[in-house]
Amino acid sequence: MSSMSLNTEDSKNSVNTVKKLAKMFSLGLRDIPDVIKENANKVLEVIENMCIDDPIVIIKWTVPFPRNVRGQTERSLINHIVTNGGTNEFNSNVIFSFRSGRQLTNCVNGLPLWCRHDRVNPNVPDVGYCYRATRVSERSADLEVYSLVFNI
Repeated sequence: MSSMSLNTEDSKNSVNTVKKLAKMFSLGLRDIPDVIKENANKVLEVIENMCIDDPIVIIKWTVPFPRNVRGQTERSLINHIVTNGGTNEFNSNVIFSFRSGRQLTNCVNGLPLWCRHDRVNPNVPDVGYCYRATRVSERSADLEVYSLVFNI
């Protein structure tokens, strides 16, 4: 099989996975954020294996990372998430699962202030955008823009 047909097959699988996610979230294909489309297979696998009511967050990091101060890095935020109960799924640095909503809330509440939206200097981009998915039944999940993490 040529690499061309492999890429076509991968593309079809990815499109089918995005369609499954859209159905699971009760959203149109255009409403699925790009970061979730780009990681569709992994996101679907995590959701299918999680317990009902357990949350995951999917983070689209800003590139290049908009903070230039020592210690204010994407890696330090990932370390905070993992230290505070998040599992870095597939070592993706994008998908993090939690065992409960309370665990996620405690993690988010403990994030350093520097990663929040900079209201003083509107020219400084946010460090990323976060989405939260929660499985609500065997076949459905909620997806929300989780802007309270980095964007407010």
